[in-house]
Amino acid sequence: MIRSLFCCALIAAFVIDNPHCGRYEINRSQLAAMYLESGNYDRALREGQRALREDGESAQRRLLVALAHMGRGEHGQALEVLIDAIERAPDSEELYSALRSLCREGALYERAGIALRALRAEMPPNAELLATLAWIESRLDHSERAAALLDSAIEVDSDHLFTRIERSQLAIESGDFLRAESELQAALRLEPNEPRLLLTLGEVQLRQDRFSAADSSFRGAMRGEWKANVAAHIAQLYAEEDLPVRAIEYYERAIARDPEDASSLNNLAWTYAEEGILLEHATNLSLRSLQIDGENPIYLDTYAELLYLQGRHVRAFAVIRRALELEEQDSEHWTYLRAQYDKMQSALSPRARL
Repeated sequence: MIRSLFCCALIAAFVIDNPHCGRYEINRSQLAAMYLESGNYDRALREGQRALREDGESAQRRLLVALAHMGRGEHGQALEVLIDAIERAPDSEELYSALRSLCREGALYERAGIALRALRAEMPPNAELLATLAWIESRLDHSERAAALLDSAIEVDSDHLFTRIERSQLAIESGDFLRAESELQAALRLEPNEPRLLLTLGEVQLRQDRFSAADSSFRGAMRGEWKANVAAHIAQLYAEEDLPVRAIEYYERAIARDPEDASSLNNLAWTYAEEGILLEHATNLSLRSLQIDGENPIYLDTYAELLYLQGRHVRAFAVIRRALELEEQDSEHWTYLRAQYDKMQSALSPRARL
């Protein structure tokens, strides 16, 4: 997490302290960022604090100090530094991003919420602050407060991307798919063709049975470079909506992009099994998934089911027995696998059961 955040601090510090980018001369802020990158948080903290003393106050230098505290596991100190920095630079997106990361890492939602509420009472309306406070309230299961804060943030700045995305997530969680779609469309006007937004938009449209619109959004999400897990996610969405033809199409795309994607191989094989079609092809797909992960009980279950459907009951029972042996009895899948075991045992001849 620290390394994912240090880059913005490094670049910002360089630009702030070297606006003309003339003769290269490393400074305290740059040293602090370099130590953050290398994981030397003690040195990063010392250099960041020296930068504050010697070069003066700035939000970016306080961000470096906060990140160093986070790296040292000093979450309370990091929070104090970030809140102070936000008070000085209330529009800094990087500070709020760091604060959200700190809340996740240190479970500081309550403390951060108290601090932001206090700042909100003292400062003019600010979309960044309102949206981050809403994000915290949402994670504290205060969804109504979160929604009200996000609506206030939209009134302050209708083009605030993070607010639109968070508001769409709240709408999805409450089942208000019309509002979710509206917010996602607004977000896409700010960030056109963003794959993750298009993917979520397609899911929202699918849940409203707007299949043509969902297809269009999913195709948009897969323009240009995309990873196999994008197609696999779309396939899963179609499978959940009981649209197996579409699910098969996207699982095939996922496998074409990544032939070693064991999960997609298994899921595609299972979809064929559920439809009772292309069982020999599905069996080959299942075997490929087991070549990658042969001790996975779910993959073994798929293979056993395919054998069972083809009348190969003795082999199917042996495979499902192995799957059941591998699964923990207190797991969510054990009861299902036990039912599969009983089903396949019942299909055996009396002699084979002995």
